[in-house]
Amino acid sequence: MKIIYDGSFLTSPRLAGGIARDSLSLIEKLRQQFQVEIYYPESQFFKNIDHLNRTKIIKAMQKLVCLILNLLKIYPQNPSKHVYWQSQPGIYIPPKHSSWILRVHDLYPITFPHDYSFLQRKIFKRSIEEAVNRAIFVVNSVHTKMELRKMCGIDLRIFVIPCQESRFELTPCNKCPICRNSNMLNLKYVLNVGTLFSRRNISATTNFAGLLFDKTGIKTYVIGRSTSWRQRMHLRLNTERTKIEFLGTICDAKLSQAYDSTMGYISLSQDEGFNIPLLDALIRGIPSLASDIPAHRELIKDKNCFDEENFLLRLKNPLGSFRDKDMYSPKLLDETNELIQFMRSHLC
Repeated sequence: MKIIYDGSFLTSPRLAGGIARDSLSLIEKLRQQFQVEIYYPESQFFKNIDHLNRTKIIKAMQKLVCLILNLLKIYPQNPSKHVYWQSQPGIYIPPKHSSWILRVHDLYPITFPHDYSFLQRKIFKRSIEEAVNRAIFVVNSVHTKMELRKMCGIDLRIFVIPCQESRFELTPCNKCPICRNSNMLNLKYVLNVGTLFSRRNISATTNFAGLLFDKTGIKTYVIGRSTSWRQRMHLRLNTERTKIEFLGTICDAKLSQAYDSTMGYISLSQDEGFNIPLLDALIRGIPSLASDIPAHRELIKDKNCFDEENFLLRLKNPLGSFRDKDMYSPKLLDETNELIQFMRSHLC
């Protein structure tokens, strides 16, 4: 059996973040069991697509190309003999007689609509509605599985495959803020990573950064792209650089170094489908403070991670930088083997 893997989200991790890294890890797993072919929808129009995957224009191009392919009913060859795997709901819908596996990282275009454009919400909703009656769903947490069943019905076939720890490219770009000022990582700081969506609760992060600085003298670095130019301007005008600094996107090499040098990690999100950046911190044994939400309860074994005072005390302690991988390393439900067995039994 061959898996036709939609490569629409295999863009640079700086653009697609955890989804891109998770997709690459998942492809490696699948290749141990099946033949996997990466299918780039834009390759129907462009012979050389390598350069497109390194530019921001790829996202707009992929949406346009996928829309045209759907209208023209152009699909990968022999779709009925292969399994079509998508790493995210998108415009492209596999033909009705094909096997379809859809990975859903979260339901935020529906549950947190203000973080997404009208077009993004419509594309996501259409993909989910088409998939409900046909697709096998793959989610990254029990929390997302329960939300999907609550929204779409309990008869869905859903498997939980948690996201993997990020593997970073270690060649500096020499262009991002930390590359230009590597001394920043020599200071005492705590870290927060992720796109600045409203559900990430940036106001709570900013308030806690002030408290943290007042009590410990430790500042906060927030790494991740803004959702709009208005948000960037708002953050610049309403935050004090002595307490919290928004660095935008940075290269993999410096992001990895930022994790290695931080005293602690904070994630005060209102909701998460999984939270790959927090996983990266926990696996490194970094003292962490997280909001007490369902997805975080799956990731975190130590309930002290939900306690602000405990986090502050640990940073004040001379051993505050001590890391304990056994304490923080998560044990997650992983149904990869069950999915592979199902695929061999029902899709071959």
